[in-house]
Amino acid sequence: MLINTQSNFVPKTVGPFRIQKMPSIFMSRNGKNDIVIHKENSENWGAMYDDKYYRIAMILDAETFHPIRSNLTVPSEVLDNLKVWGF
Repeated sequence: MLINTQSNFVPKTVGPFRIQKMPSIFMSRNGKNDIVIHKENSENWGAMYDDKYYRIAMILDAETFHPIRSNLTVPSEVLDNLKVWGF
């Protein structure tokens, strides 16, 4: 099975959060995009972007902005501005 991890969407960093629209990682959402919000992690594990470690805070449906999965709290200021920032 081939998994496409490439994305044409440019990420945005807001404080400790890194936001990116990307192809869904869930099999039931094949062919759809999600908005993934990562939060900077002070520990030395997680996904590494720009020499910083991040863990997934929240995953949203890119079309409806409904949460699919939420692991950490994301401030409402970040969620309210997703459309303004082009997501």
